[in-house]
Amino acid sequence: MNLMIIMGVKSIGHDTGAAIISDDNHELKICAISEARLNRIKHSWRFPLHSIQYCLDAFGLNDLNKIDAFYSDAHIGQLTSNISTRTPNSYDPSCDTVEAFNQIVHSLLEIDREKVKYCSHLKAHAASSYYLSPFDEATALVIDGGYGLFKGEGLELKTIHMNGYYDSWEFGKQTTKKNIATTGVLYEFITTVLGFSGFDAGKTMALASFAQNFEKKNYFPKPENRHKDVWNDYRQLINWIKNNIQEFNNEKKNQSAENLLSEKWVNLARQAQEMLEEDVIYLVREAINTVSSKNLAYSGGVALSCITNRKIIDANIVENIFIQPSSSDEGIALGCALSGYYEEGGQLRTVMDNAYLGKDYDQKIIPNTLLKNNLEYKKTSVSEVAKLIASGKIIARVSGKSEYGPRALGNRSILADPRNPDMVDILNSRIKHRESFRPFAPSVIYEKRNEYFDMITEGPYMNIAAPVRKQYKTKIPSVTHIDDSCRPQTVKESQNQAYYNLLKAFGNETGIYCLINTSFNDNGEPIVETYEDAARTFLRTDIDYLFVEDYLAWKPKKQEANRTLPLRTKIHDEVYQKLIERYVNSEFLYKIINTITLDDGKSAFDLCKELALLPKD
Repeated sequence: MNLMIIMGVKSIGHDTGAAIISDDNHELKICAISEARLNRIKHSWRFPLHSIQYCLDAFGLNDLNKIDAFYSDAHIGQLTSNISTRTPNSYDPSCDTVEAFNQIVHSLLEIDREKVKYCSHLKAHAASSYYLSPFDEATALVIDGGYGLFKGEGLELKTIHMNGYYDSWEFGKQTTKKNIATTGVLYEFITTVLGFSGFDAGKTMALASFAQNFEKKNYFPKPENRHKDVWNDYRQLINWIKNNIQEFNNEKKNQSAENLLSEKWVNLARQAQEMLEEDVIYLVREAINTVSSKNLAYSGGVALSCITNRKIIDANIVENIFIQPSSSDEGIALGCALSGYYEEGGQLRTVMDNAYLGKDYDQKIIPNTLLKNNLEYKKTSVSEVAKLIASGKIIARVSGKSEYGPRALGNRSILADPRNPDMVDILNSRIKHRESFRPFAPSVIYEKRNEYFDMITEGPYMNIAAPVRKQYKTKIPSVTHIDDSCRPQTVKESQNQAYYNLLKAFGNETGIYCLINTSFNDNGEPIVETYEDAARTFLRTDIDYLFVEDYLAWKPKKQEANRTLPLRTKIHDEVYQKLIERYVNSEFLYKIINTITLDDGKSAFDLCKELALLPKD
């Protein structure tokens, strides 16, 4: 078998990133990362040059042309024929790039153009799930801003339905149907009505759990016959909400987290959650009936709704389910790489049993990194760390390869004692600075999963909710939500031995073999990636100790958290600019971008320099 190396990139929209797949030594090797982890801009929209370099480094490659194919979610024909003139804020206030810049960089990458190929957004989602599932045949369903249904058979993924993101198919043939507003679009819209960002759907889900405190009241009508077919379109309902619930729109900007826990806001969240669950159950049932497979490979942003995922299982529609842990747009790069691998003739399959798809770091640099950041440290053991957590200390852990996706799964996590009923408030006030109504998730050793939680299936990715057993609600109160549910991560020794050993050591110390596990980041910050990131975030927060590989670090006495410490430095921009010089035909880039005037009259060239996409000189 010839060695094949395929790169996938998400190059447009939010959560850009890159992935590489290789079938070296008759096994699939994968590395994947989001650009946000590396440039320290949450949900970053920038062309993923950091991520491309990261993945090449992971495979010991120094040239883009060493790869066999480059699959992207942006069609090169679309890019070169219609360069965008939209300003960043014209389409999303969180955008940190110029759309024209991304398009031009993509078209000017110094790589054999024959290697650059297209993978649709929805196909990439489906590929990211099906090809890493344990199924030889499956129904592959995608629900996010679009809708996609695919049939997985062996090495082939056949399109059945697809609508959204410039692609529309019905029963495997292209159609002229326009993009619809899916149930995912509706849920995201209501999330913004609640005053959150469109990225904060998890907050809506958490808020909905408080509905048991209030009399049920609906604020918008459910469209009649909305389940007559899979092309249900919520554009009219969204417009109705915009025009008819002004009381929400007028008040939302001034809402505090505490005020959101009132009847009106909770009921709106509850109604959105109920409609999402009803819609997803309907779509899953239709998908299963159409494809005739009860193995479900599920992905898309909606697949991150752990409460809804549990409803799918409880409905007994499917026999087996696999939910890709990076189901949101962050996983598109991996899906592009997987789809490309099989389109290029790849013959190997692998089953994903963990999400640790980052690269290895040189542990020899840890002492210097800690010293540079004025941290004291010593070598430690899992038993010592377990005792510290049991005594009430909060520990940030960085170890091994980083997790791919939005969930920290032990290797880039903040850990605390779930037995302490005050720990949620402590974590929120001292470190995470989140809304008080949002729960924290537990990690539990695999052997204890059903003792503590009502789990129907394994849960290595925190993407399926489970009720806490009655006898443990008071024993682990800080991971038990108001509705008695939680979002557990099960940990097998074979999946992550070092983290498993820590959980076991805590259990030996306390009798409880689980920990609070939340992502290692501050509010508004991506999850940390490098040892340097870890040190800086540790210095910004009131975390008690930093546990890096087998080193335990702490701040010098009387040194308080420095919340003014920037999340990113000039180094991030300087590295990016060097990558432009390395991988892009810079002469043409500068020439083209200098000719573009954006919709608001600004020069694209000047704005790119302001955003540090280009050197200022």
